[in-house]
Amino acid sequence: MDSKSERLVRMLCEKNRVILLGGMAMLAHGSARFTRDVDIWLDPTEGIESWARSLASVVARFRKLKLVSARTQKEVSSKEIQSLVKREEMIRITGLDMDVDVFFRPNNLRTKDFDSVWTRSTEKEKGLKIPDEIDLGLTKMGTERIQDRIDIEWLDAKIIPVLSKRLESCNLDEAGIVFSRITSIPLLKSAMKNPNPHVRSLASMLLGKIKK
Repeated sequence: MDSKSERLVRMLCEKNRVILLGGMAMLAHGSARFTRDVDIWLDPTEGIESWARSLASVVARFRKLKLVSARTQKEVSSKEIQSLVKREEMIRITGLDMDVDVFFRPNNLRTKDFDSVWTRSTEKEKGLKIPDEIDLGLTKMGTERIQDRIDIEWLDAKIIPVLSKRLESCNLDEAGIVFSRITSIPLLKSAMKNPNPHVRSLASMLLGKIKK
């Protein structure tokens, strides 16, 4: 039988697009780390009023759930979802087997990024997707959490070798797409091995900016 947190997420997926984040997304990518909660990005593209209404309608189908501020742990009513999310850009649902953090805008992403992140994501089940390694890593950058730094290192170890091999033989357009999303010295050095002089020139320019 599904857990209550899984049921809640599936109910949200019935009429909404949902992207899995946090530890659960890491597990889906193959990490063996532990997680105490569920993080999801509920489609924000219709605006905060529609977002709050979608969330409230699903929460109402469960008994003894609480909507709380992740910062203060203060409980809020369904009518207060919008005002809280305008301040904190997320809300926490407690009273399940695991807390569920529902994001209107995750760290380092914009609400208008949802469609592109969704397109790059891999389907887990109907209405629910797993972000790719780059987008997932982006949500973990700049925080003070040790676990996020560990997760970034794990994601880099998984994706950097794949991208490095691609950059050694791709064309300029493909290299530009990669570097628009992620730039690191190992990737740039791989691009410098590319036989295409335009790819090498791009890598050299970006490498110079990093070293300044």
